[in-house]
Amino acid sequence: MSRPYCACSAVNHDIFDDSDKGGTAQYMVNVITPQFNLHSEEANGRFLLAAASGRVLARSFHSVVHLGKEILEQALGTSSAQILELQPEMTWNKSELSVMLKDVQAHVAPTDVDPGAGLQW
Repeated sequence: MSRPYCACSAVNHDIFDDSDKGGTAQYMVNVITPQFNLHSEEANGRFLLAAASGRVLARSFHSVVHLGKEILEQALGTSSAQILELQPEMTWNKSELSVMLKDVQAHVAPTDVDPGAGLQW
């Protein structure tokens, strides 16, 4: 079973370009030297993902689309449907969580090593 572990420190420095604007920012966490250490007992191994810096950004998006009478008639397949004079609308919501890492390194190591076995190759 994998057990995620993150050793990181929060900072307030702007280390990434936020050129991908849009939505409403829910929260943002900047980190220095994050390390993600995954250990699997079934696979007898360990995986380490390390970076110089990183950012976790959560955003939400909300959009309202106004539907015309013609679109509703086409979707219903009939022109005899009674549609109120109010303009119908459809809402669209989306949440997004982004994890960005800078200068990343990945390391894999077996955990079932016998130190006294000597070289096997």
